Amino acid sequence: MDSIIQSYFENLESKDKDVQHEAYKKILAATAKAVDWSYEVWDQLKEELTYPDNHKRSRAAQFLSH
Repeated sequence: MDSIIQSYFENLESKDKDVQHEAYKKILAATAKAVDWSYEVWDQLKEELTYPDNHKRSRAAQFLSH
């Protein structure tokens, strides 16, 4: 995974909702086609499917389904 995509995933944890939303949009755009880094985040996203935060759960499900 390149450093840009990695920074998007890190930005999902930002306290700034605008930064989170921008990262979310960038990840969705990146996953509109096949990516070579999906298995690097697969386990993390799977774990987030049971996370108490509904936004985190939703994002994980959307990223996995993309």
